[in-house]
Amino acid sequence: IGNYAPDSQFLDSLLRRNVVDGPDDANWNGFRNKDSIRYFLYEYELFLREESPEGDFSSLPSFGEWQSQGSGGMQIEHIWAQNPEEDLSPEEQNEHDTYFQALGNLALLSPGENKTGSNMSYEDKYDEEYEGSTMAMIRELPSPEETSWRAEDIHDRGEKLAIFALERWGMETGAYANVSQLQPEEDEDEVEREVIRQIREDFGGIGSL
Repeated sequence: IGNYAPDSQFLDSLLRRNVVDGPDDANWNGFRNKDSIRYFLYEYELFLREESPEGDFSSLPSFGEWQSQGSGGMQIEHIWAQNPEEDLSPEEQNEHDTYFQALGNLALLSPGENKTGSNMSYEDKYDEEYEGSTMAMIRELPSPEETSWRAEDIHDRGEKLAIFALERWGMETGAYANVSQLQPEEDEDEVEREVIRQIREDFGGIGSL
């Protein structure tokens, strides 16, 4: 990652409110390709299973095998449903429309899961689908007794996924900033601005601060 963007830019992109097809005026316009989202979440699932004392790898196909199953394979799940059946207040509807495409609201389901419950409330999904899921990322979701799954939960989970991604794929940036020509009397803010300017020249696609 460091050869393409600084870690802070990478994290900021993953924490945008819409990572599926982000706004056109953003510096990063989202994953666009749903296979990229599936791969990201598949790697997170592997990570959770590696960390789990159960070590349940036998029921998890390779990404290529799962991908080859098409619509019958792994499904991207919106934890807060895309088109919720539950009645929402105007404030909740606005919150939903803002965050339902955020990374923290996305998960993977294994084949056969959530064929009929995609638009149910979080409580109903949890009781009917999530509690018995074979996916570690679904099993780690909080119970409805703890939350009704709203923006704060989505943001917190998004941060967790972004940190995972940084640890999985991050590295020190390859950008180079030459500070030898800076004058000794220049203050810290001026030095910082010059370093940022040079880094952004290295990474031409990075927008302004």
